[in-house]
Amino acid sequence: MQESSFSLISQSCGWHFAYFWERNSASSSVIDYWAYCAASAEKRKEEINIQFEELEKALTTLQNAIKKIDLESKTKFKDTLDNLNIKVSELFPKLFGGGFAKLELTSEDLLEAGVIFRAMPPGKKNVNVSQLSGGEKALSAISLVFSFFSLNPAPFCILDEVDAPLDDNNVDRYCSMVEEISKMVKKCCVVF
Repeated sequence: MQESSFSLISQSCGWHFAYFWERNSASSSVIDYWAYCAASAEKRKEEINIQFEELEKALTTLQNAIKKIDLESKTKFKDTLDNLNIKVSELFPKLFGGGFAKLELTSEDLLEAGVIFRAMPPGKKNVNVSQLSGGEKALSAISLVFSFFSLNPAPFCILDEVDAPLDDNNVDRYCSMVEEISKMVKKCCVVF
């Protein structure tokens, strides 16, 4: 067979036929070629089916792992939010001499929801923190930060000029709160 006819066969019939033609004599039958192709295709199909089944198993395992992580995350987030709300509701009245504060979710889906901090100092309506004065914002933030510290104490705490927007009465409340929090941490540094 000439070289040009081999390349023509190779291009028109695919590499299987060209390989078969090269390995076997010209007297081999076409039926043998198609049997070879069918066996090769069947073997490849079995390999792909096995890979597909393995991928389906891996996908199921991954989906189950994601569900488990989501459930654990929701549970841990909800527990932490509830505990944080308890601490905020204890510390906020101490700093303000009354009032109420709480954390609220923006939607029912715990993993997608945002958190809003609502504060109600004594003598004020239930407002968003952005509507409070500078001193009230500072005390609200202090109550939230100290609530986090009481749930998960850190080895040290640095408070830099937190007292700047506070008046004298609020500075006294802030100092007593710092004394209380300093019992939970090894080092507490307050910069005035």
